[in-house]
Amino acid sequence: MTTHPTLSRRALMGGGLASLALASCGTSARGGAEHVLFYESKPEAIPYFSRLAAAFTRSQSDYWVQHDIATNLSASFVRSSPPDLGCLNLDPPAG
Repeated sequence: MTTHPTLSRRALMGGGLASLALASCGTSARGGAEHVLFYESKPEAIPYFSRLAAAFTRSQSDYWVQHDIATNLSASFVRSSPPDLGCLNLDPPAG
């Protein structure tokens, strides 16, 4: 019987953010780093994702992640400037 290592949700999200940021196409540069706009909408997750984005940006020099919590997501699509990444943590309906 083969056992598989356990992967926590935080590790998965952290790795997912890093992987997606590397594959993302930002539209502007900061000090030679590609800009990646990351939109996140769940208030209780804002501190975690802010720290994660900052840590990822500090860990390398190719990408600069901007954690956006204030943009009107629908309007950004209308303006043809949606975020590169998004974490839409919507609660499932009760019932």
